[in-house]
Amino acid sequence: MYKIHPFITNDGSVGLYNAKIDDIYHSVTGAAEEAYEKFVLPADIAEILSLNGEIRLLDVCYGVGYNSKIFLNFLLNKKFQSKNFQKCKNVLSEYNYQIDDDNISIAKYNDTIRSDNSKSICSDSLLSHEINLSNNKDELINKKFKISVTAIDSDKTLGYLSPFISPKKFKKFLKNDFRNKKIDKFRNNLANGTFFETQNFANTRRLSDSDYIYNRVINLYLLDYLLEKHPDFLSNKDVNGILSCKEYASYFDDISCRIFEQSKSIRYKNTFLRCLNSFLHNIYYKYISFRYKNDFKALKNLNVDFNMKFDDARNILITSNNTYNIIFLDAFTPSISPTLWTYDFIKLLYDHIEFNGVLVTYTSAAPVRNAMIKAGFHVGRIYNCRKNKYLGTIASKNKALIKNDLSDYELNLLNTKSGIIYRDPNLKASDGEIINCRNQELNLSTLISATELKKQYKL
Repeated sequence: MYKIHPFITNDGSVGLYNAKIDDIYHSVTGAAEEAYEKFVLPADIAEILSLNGEIRLLDVCYGVGYNSKIFLNFLLNKKFQSKNFQKCKNVLSEYNYQIDDDNISIAKYNDTIRSDNSKSICSDSLLSHEINLSNNKDELINKKFKISVTAIDSDKTLGYLSPFISPKKFKKFLKNDFRNKKIDKFRNNLANGTFFETQNFANTRRLSDSDYIYNRVINLYLLDYLLEKHPDFLSNKDVNGILSCKEYASYFDDISCRIFEQSKSIRYKNTFLRCLNSFLHNIYYKYISFRYKNDFKALKNLNVDFNMKFDDARNILITSNNTYNIIFLDAFTPSISPTLWTYDFIKLLYDHIEFNGVLVTYTSAAPVRNAMIKAGFHVGRIYNCRKNKYLGTIASKNKALIKNDLSDYELNLLNTKSGIIYRDPNLKASDGEIINCRNQELNLSTLISATELKKQYKL
């Protein structure tokens, strides 16, 4: 039987542990927070819209869909849910928001450029055209942006489970059903496996009520998509086994599960397509409270072309001519699972990204950054204003989209043994083959080590 290993992360969202490669898929500090702060915000959606007039997003390594879901959540939150949205001319700006423990609100535009020790700059990005906000919510709902999202994962079961991941807030001291030494280590061995501890995680972002409203609406949106485009998931044995297992019940959204069960029963009483439209129409109004209806309508009217693909991302991109202006690269750890971190795959991404586009990833690994530069990208680091630290890597063909260059130390690190890239010239190699190839190159290399470089920089 297919086995999943869910756990509650410190912001109350659900993360996954991959037992096969002994690695955590989502950050224990917050699965949803990670999606916001390491992918959605650094992509600077406002600037991409101003330069391209639309968004074409490629989300590599879909998992349970956090990056794609939080991306849609971000758009809706900025456009419709902020308390101050009527005062703000830029509803999609990357840094036009402020976060506190219990609330997200859009801050008033501030022309002051913030500089931290002259190392980095955080600035507000305005759309080239102002969005005229109206008191009439129907007018806002009908406002459309052309948005295309392609989400890729080789694991179909995890993709199919995406609409069921619970959007609710977990109680403060809810124990995890699943425990693991690696997760506990990252949790600093918190007593009783609790997901929240104020004194240890004072900076952990807690999701607001609006986040959970939209997560539920987005769950239903994805469920709608799967029922229409991938109806085979209703009879998928792995999905059915996981959803019916009491061990996992607390991690799933009861409404999505209820719709799933009713979909199966209706499917066999009539032709699928005939009953599907009427079923979906009725089910939303039966189970969704009034506050969700406009939100769901807003999401459907954002003109989103959503597409899930279940295959090795290498195979999909080799045969595709599509281009994108935002790429989220969220594969497993490069040193453990390098298939989507090789020079050859990153060169493939380079061929599929537009000039005014950005590739965003959580990793700062030297082999990955070196591969990006060798592939032709301009590469920089991502500065997080709230945490006052650098998180992850951003790459683009357009140098102007790189706000924070790599430091001298980071650039020199690429010329050490640590910077030796992963290779997969035929884009078919396994993780083991790629790692062995790099190890052979490491053994023959005359480059200095990262340790020697640190000594030079007195780090």
